[in-house]
Amino acid sequence: MSETTSSTSEQCGYKECANFPDAPTPPEIPKPILCLATCECPTVPGDDSQTCLDELIRAQNELVKKAERAQAFADELTDIQNKAKSAQTDYTKTRFEDLRKTWKAQDDLIFELLPKLTCAVSCWECLLECRLCKQLGQIRVLDERLNGPTGWRLDQGGKKVAGPQITGPLTNQVYSLFDLQAWHQRNVTQLEARLKRIKDVLAAWEKPSDRLGEVLELNNQLIIDTQAVIASDPAKAVYDVFMTLLPRHWAIRPRDEGPKNEWKSSIKTMYITICEEHKDSKDPEPDCGQGKPHDGKQDDKPNDTQDGKKDDETKPPKDGFKCDDSLPDECCGPDVGVPSLRQHLVGALPYIVNPDKLPWIIGCIAVTRLRPASDEFAAAQAKLAITTAEIEHTKKLIEDGIAALQTNFRAEPIDCKAYTPKKETGKDTDKDPDKDPDQDPGKDAPKQDGDCKCSGQSKSDAR
Repeated sequence: MSETTSSTSEQCGYKECANFPDAPTPPEIPKPILCLATCECPTVPGDDSQTCLDELIRAQNELVKKAERAQAFADELTDIQNKAKSAQTDYTKTRFEDLRKTWKAQDDLIFELLPKLTCAVSCWECLLECRLCKQLGQIRVLDERLNGPTGWRLDQGGKKVAGPQITGPLTNQVYSLFDLQAWHQRNVTQLEARLKRIKDVLAAWEKPSDRLGEVLELNNQLIIDTQAVIASDPAKAVYDVFMTLLPRHWAIRPRDEGPKNEWKSSIKTMYITICEEHKDSKDPEPDCGQGKPHDGKQDDKPNDTQDGKKDDETKPPKDGFKCDDSLPDECCGPDVGVPSLRQHLVGALPYIVNPDKLPWIIGCIAVTRLRPASDEFAAAQAKLAITTAEIEHTKKLIEDGIAALQTNFRAEPIDCKAYTPKKETGKDTDKDPDKDPDQDPGKDAPKQDGDCKCSGQSKSDAR
């Protein structure tokens, strides 16, 4: 995170949320392997100055790109500020209290609905795992195969750095400008995806009063519809509840549960954490009138042990599936981290909060998350543009160089005084090989092409 962002975070009271990772460092193309020069060649004027100009132009272009992005970001912040003021007008204390009461009433309805559903479909846990979780896992595997994993990468020392805002590992080896361009393209794509997540969350908070009202109406209708189809279409009931109703209801819940937990959800954790790695297995099973728990009961053994070994020490089963986990970043309140697939399908939503906290939430996200993410994205775009321009410039240099080969070679008269062999260093030049034939490096050595003076005499003849 930049010093400016860090300073602003402290001034505005967001210091605890100022931890934002720096963008990954681009790898370097290895230096070319050169042939050993055996001759002293005259310097061609202009080569060094051209390189310096290229570097200066590259640096200035990067500054221009950053300046353009800074102006665009200033406009974005002004727009966010105006929308935040408008949101405060509609999202009053009275509206907040009404939304909270409605949410709690729906929470009680869902609490009563879930035992009816899980008793009607006694195998609900295994049904979800086999029909839903495995599908979600397959999609996650395909997504990681296409876009790569997020949440960790290796630093320059090869150490794994993790966090919800880490964009994911990129290759640390490139061998050409095209490789470097591909690296920058992947980096830009990942940084853009991270920036979009943050912007989507801010957009969800532009009109919290209207959006929360819409969600509560949709949830209310879904509760009514589900109660009507439990017997006739249990598959639809299970899917709608666990893929839509519960994720949406949980996303907008009040984070302040009240001094007496009067606004705390009554829904058991095991219904919320399906398809995730750390499912809660301590919730009691519903009494379905059978005298024993229904099918699909989780093992009472703690999740972190199995046969005396921790999870990370045991091999995953062959028929396992990738969990639908998220990487939350809720420092400012709303989650701007990497969502699970279920959360992604529901979309970013505001949650029920005291309107007095609304300016702080929006300001915190803008300062500690949106700003550094925007800066890193702009810098990545500039570096990609510079690398792309360098590719085109290099291709032109190659074409021009090939076209000018003969012209450059014949440009000046030949003066052999300017083209001389390099003096060998590190050898004993005082020793006379005639006094000690065994020390003569040229004795009995076969003659080679070019082993002669301009007069045409060989070195042995000259002696």
